[in-house]
Amino acid sequence: MAKNYVQAGTTLAITATAAVKSGSLVQAGDVFVVAVTDIAAGATGDGIAHGVFLVPKLATDVMAAGKKVYLKDGKVQLDAT
Repeated sequence: MAKNYVQAGTTLAITATAAVKSGSLVQAGDVFVVAVTDIAAGATGDGIAHGVFLVPKLATDVMAAGKKVYLKDGKVQLDAT
């Protein structure tokens, strides 16, 4: 094992700016994670950074694999606005 190994990187610590429910998609910097547990506003919890999840999206958007997406009002969408 490399001396500088820290962790597998499957989860990231996130600090919730508002209350977050387990399973919710959360933006952590430039990365999206799925909250492992409920996280109170101002508290820190873990988000899963790797895996396949079903998350809400805009019904009008057709998303191809590998397409850049944005998070707005709890839904994934193709447009930043």
